[in-house]
Amino acid sequence: MRVSMVRFAALAVFLLGFFLSPSVSAQPLSAERQVQAALHSSRAAVAPGERFTIVLRETINPGWHTYWRNPGDSGEPTRLTWTLPTGWRAGEIRWPAPEAVPYAMLVNYGYEGEVLFPVEITVPANARPGSTVTLSAAAYWLVCSDVCVPEDATLTLSVPVAAQGRDDPEWAARVGEAVANIPRRQDGVNATIATGDPARLSVSLPNASASRNIRFFPFERGVVKAAPAQHARVGAGGASFSLTPDLRPLGAAPLAGLVVYEAQEGGAWVRRGVEIEAGAG
Repeated sequence: MRVSMVRFAALAVFLLGFFLSPSVSAQPLSAERQVQAALHSSRAAVAPGERFTIVLRETINPGWHTYWRNPGDSGEPTRLTWTLPTGWRAGEIRWPAPEAVPYAMLVNYGYEGEVLFPVEITVPANARPGSTVTLSAAAYWLVCSDVCVPEDATLTLSVPVAAQGRDDPEWAARVGEAVANIPRRQDGVNATIATGDPARLSVSLPNASASRNIRFFPFERGVVKAAPAQHARVGAGGASFSLTPDLRPLGAAPLAGLVVYEAQEGGAWVRRGVEIEAGAG
């Protein structure tokens, strides 16, 4: 009985840390890293004035996860702070479709296993062929299991400049696939959000009935509560979700986010997503 009471008290203290702060209470555990991170380029050499894509690759230990742009009930998203040669520019992180990661009474939005975050790089027109430049980023992520650990690293990538660019034989295809799988707007996908508690989100989504594990993820934190069930209804022409408002009522303003689902491709179930902005009504 005493052991059970101690475990319950420990869990209560841990959960209290979630609710008192918008991010999980992070604590250093050991020197062992839970995430291995690296930068990889789609191009083996780049030409002056071109734009190309690199990826931040996170390889996350089993049982741990990092976070999407909206982390859900707790957590923090991955961040990159760039140090670049004069004239070089880096775009924002592009976010793959997340998954819902439940823990106790909470639901977080994030990633497990391996995840590739594309970032577009612009080469200045006056870059000198024959030179090699170093792109450097200070990376930070919060990785969580039953505890959360902040990790960081300084990541570098050497990029040769040539009169004519060429693809990297190992990473060009993988980076291209990562970019292709980033959720985006699609023709024929429309959505509306109706007032109520719960509010009803309706999305026209072709072939929705052939999908599974469908869920809505809002871009903005504090709009939709993450933990309550969404009670998705799926039909041939789309899906609808019961959403629990968080800090303000839903349905009076547009609602932006992702509809994420699993679809069969090549005999396997893969996670896919589509970006929506639901109009009020």
